[in-house]
Amino acid sequence: MKMKKLTVTTLVVGELQANAYIVGCPEEKVAAVIDPGAEAERILRVVTGGGFRLAYILLTHGHADHIGGVAALRRATGAQVAIHAADAPLIADAALNLSLFLGHGFSAGSPDRELADGDTITVGTFSLKVIHTPGHTPGGACYLGPGVIFTGDTLFAGSVGRTDFP
Repeated sequence: MKMKKLTVTTLVVGELQANAYIVGCPEEKVAAVIDPGAEAERILRVVTGGGFRLAYILLTHGHADHIGGVAALRRATGAQVAIHAADAPLIADAALNLSLFLGHGFSAGSPDRELADGDTITVGTFSLKVIHTPGHTPGGACYLGPGVIFTGDTLFAGSVGRTDFP
């Protein structure tokens, strides 16, 4: 894994108050967004306001509160969407991603890249390593970068993530 400087901006988005992360490479002005659960326009304003080009949309799992902004961000930027292969079916299916349960069923389409444990995603001068963490969902994944890990719902503040969802 390349050990280079990165920037991280955290936004709390959507009705379930999920964390979305903008992970940027200052040297090459490229970024990834992790778990854009809602508020795509707000996320895009922060990305472009920082002078970044959005290259990737990375998902820790396929539940609605983590994928709600995917379609709009993909349309606006052409960014590649990546998720662990075991959760790829969730993002296209409103019943599986639980958006029907929230009262506004939607699909985020199909991913551009299906990930596996140990894969890496290069964002400018740094890399994020994929760590498969099934439990909350079959394809739950964490992204390990230089000095930081993005866990999605694998971990909750002060707890482990729920494991009673499909």
